[in-house]
Amino acid sequence: MTATSYEWTPQTIQRFWEHYKTGPEAQYFCYWFGTGLTNFLVDTGRVKPGILYLDYGCGQGFLLERMLEKQVRCYGVDSSFKAVQFVNQRFEGNYYWMGATTVSESKAALPAGSFDLISCVETLEHVLGGLEELIGNIYQLLKPGGVALFTTPNEENLEHSQIYCPFCEAMYHKVQHLRSFSSQSLSSLLDSQGLKTIFCGGLDLSAFQQPWTLPDWQDVSFRTLANWFTQRKHRLIDKLAPRVFPDGRGFKHRLKSVDSPSLCAVVERPLVQQ
Repeated sequence: MTATSYEWTPQTIQRFWEHYKTGPEAQYFCYWFGTGLTNFLVDTGRVKPGILYLDYGCGQGFLLERMLEKQVRCYGVDSSFKAVQFVNQRFEGNYYWMGATTVSESKAALPAGSFDLISCVETLEHVLGGLEELIGNIYQLLKPGGVALFTTPNEENLEHSQIYCPFCEAMYHKVQHLRSFSSQSLSSLLDSQGLKTIFCGGLDLSAFQQPWTLPDWQDVSFRTLANWFTQRKHRLIDKLAPRVFPDGRGFKHRLKSVDSPSLCAVVERPLVQQ
């Protein structure tokens, strides 16, 4: 029998993520790159104690965990009831934890026009329909002048991640990706929903994982040491002569990478509705 391409439905997507959302930690993007994403957000200049932050598609809360350490008031949203239940239990009692809710309940539960910062990490590529509605919802949740971060794989070849099921003879993307984005297509989509693109490009988030820590001098290459000194120099100059994101010297230095597997877009809700 010849394998056929599998057609995702809202029901199969729901079953898929109800199974995986509380699975092993190592399968989560934010488990590996939560620190890098947090450092990236810090570089935008918008991460400050007391701001209102929302992780839209929060999963098990690995990015929320890092943001709570920054004394940011955190909310979470996810399509999976199990994931919402998990993060509410995980962060219960944390002074800065404001609670998580499902996507279907979010419009009633979350304060519209109140969030200073929203992240939507590795989510857009999974959406079956209503992509504009999702982005529009984030627009409504942001306060005027608030910023949102969107990430997806950078120009992913979807066929390369197809796998075969020997039981049902179906071919499907192993982590349920439905679409691929380029910097141009992503920025165009976000701009079409009234958001203003500040930065949209490919980058290697591993370069942001521990950007300012001193490497172990007993086990370090000359290149690593030189890179550390360069980062420190840029950070010092940025403090003395700050530049508005994304023109910071330290940020631009970390963008220099041959491989840019992640596509990141930082957008702002304009102060005046266009």
